[in-house]
Amino acid sequence: MSFKNNTESVLTYKVEGGKKRTYYMDVKQTKSTDHYLVLTECVKKLDGTTERHKIFIYKEDLNKFLKALQQAGDGMKNLMPDYDFSGFDKPYKEFRPESGENTEMSW
Repeated sequence: MSFKNNTESVLTYKVEGGKKRTYYMDVKQTKSTDHYLVLTECVKKLDGTTERHKIFIYKEDLNKFLKALQQAGDGMKNLMPDYDFSGFDKPYKEFRPESGENTEMSW
């Protein structure tokens, strides 16, 4: 199902994941004022092109998705107790398209 022409982003978060990866979390609104989340991974390829992968999370699945994501992240950290995950913490950006406001956030 594609909402490309029927939606607009009302909130966007941008997380730079490394030299070649950027993640976007967009809260989109349909014409009927419904909301859903779009997760996008952008990967820069060696030939200069960008490959995008999208996941759509709808309101009825949001709580289940967030709980499972938190559990998976915690499980990953438990499997690698000696790894310093905080060594890669970077600020991320919040953008509100309606106001043009761009705010730096941190973990």
